[in-house]
Amino acid sequence: MIVHFYNSSSYIYFQEWYRILEKTVSNTKHVIFVLSNPNNFPMATNLQERNEIYFLHSKYEFLKKLVWSIFKAKRIIIHYLDPESRKIALYILCVFARKKITWVLWGGDLYHNILQEPKNIKSRFKTWLLKRIVLSIDEIAAFLKEDFDIAVASTGTKARYRYLFYPNPVNFDMLDQQSEKVSQMMKNKSTLKIMIGNSANPSNNHFEILDFLNKISKKIDVEIICPLSYGDLDYAKSVIAYGKEKFGDRFIPLTKILEPEEYAKLLVNADIAIFNHKRQQALGNILALLYARKKVYIRSDISTWKFFERYGIRVYDTQTLISGEDANFERFDQKIGEKNREIVAKEFGSERCAELWKKAFEDYINE
Repeated sequence: MIVHFYNSSSYIYFQEWYRILEKTVSNTKHVIFVLSNPNNFPMATNLQERNEIYFLHSKYEFLKKLVWSIFKAKRIIIHYLDPESRKIALYILCVFARKKITWVLWGGDLYHNILQEPKNIKSRFKTWLLKRIVLSIDEIAAFLKEDFDIAVASTGTKARYRYLFYPNPVNFDMLDQQSEKVSQMMKNKSTLKIMIGNSANPSNNHFEILDFLNKISKKIDVEIICPLSYGDLDYAKSVIAYGKEKFGDRFIPLTKILEPEEYAKLLVNADIAIFNHKRQQALGNILALLYARKKVYIRSDISTWKFFERYGIRVYDTQTLISGEDANFERFDQKIGEKNREIVAKEFGSERCAELWKKAFEDYINE
């Protein structure tokens, strides 16, 4: 039996990953404990009918099943290492039960929960506990080997690396469908549509991008699409106020979570995307944009840049752009876009994703 602790509040990611799980499961029993707010999972009842999935509705029944499953599990998979006190206690129980544990690293759990400087004694103690737990984990799964290397360097773990990634909620078929619908419209437009960031997290560093775009908007007709549907509400308000002040109606904030089909249309309509994160973030968005043959800017000092270099994917440097050294912002060779698309389709599609998870589950059962 393989036990999963799913910590993310993203139902969209859970739904897509669950579909992959259904395709890969044979005789392997999977028990999934969703440790996030059950209200974020609207199809909870339907999913429970098809598999052993437990949501935090009845705490007593949930905990009873959870403790029993920990001691029966052949392997425990932690999807996102959450620092909440009750979850840390749960991880410690798994360690004391001498279970084989896989941590599926998302990014925020490494950069925010472990690497970020603690603000007080309580958070410092939690960070220390998480690092001790990581030392007892025998496998770390990550999309980016570079993130795994950072985890090893920061914790001293001896865990082995496994290459795994989650399916993209905006799947490539959706992007293809939307591309067919908007291709003619794109040919006849003169406005440059630019997407900036992926959320209302201050780590997006929106203001630097907005200041740059404000300078070039005197020469180029731009429309700015700014996803702000989750994250820090106060930060989102400040970004909206600043964007409206500089660009008026040409600044379009997205404050509601869109359905994947609507979001795919949005990505396909963009010409250029600019991300200014100082760590690995927004990888799902970036891959979808690259598949859609868009020009994508990210910082060259983050693990994502090295990751794309390894695969031969061409992205552009946000730092060079903001400093004014990039004189070809609005120009893009479509041959580069086609090559990026081919690599992304081959390496990061749903079939490849399913292969990796299937191999992982087979390895766990046979170890």
